[in-house]
Amino acid sequence: MANEGRFLGKQMLPADGVEANEGAAIVEEGGKWTIVGGARIGGSGTPLLQIASLLASIDVGQIEPAGSSGAQVVNVPFTGVTPGDQIIASPVASLPLHVVWGAACYSAGAVNIRVIQTASGNIDMGATDWRITAIRHG
Repeated sequence: MANEGRFLGKQMLPADGVEANEGAAIVEEGGKWTIVGGARIGGSGTPLLQIASLLASIDVGQIEPAGSSGAQVVNVPFTGVTPGDQIIASPVASLPLHVVWGAACYSAGAVNIRVIQTASGNIDMGATDWRITAIRHG
């Protein structure tokens, strides 16, 4: 069962340097904490309004060498993500040598992962699990 509260002042969570902003909702479930409405971790700066993460199995197909067709782009559905959110994407397991990637949100509800490779031959990674995290700043 989840524990949820809305705080009127800054509140410290059970982790050093993590505080919820005034009016933020804090939810605890199974020892995992979620803050909605702003948080600062470890000091000053812009508060984080929302952090969400998902695990997706992605098959980018065959990647041709850089300079030929270039990159493979995969559109991954991600509910709630919007342009301007900071996107972090990384494979759960190691990738072949010479593979480089980037991630961004260009339209609401989706993340684009662009994968290129720098080797001379084609690379086919097959299906790979990726952890994708979206951070909305205040």
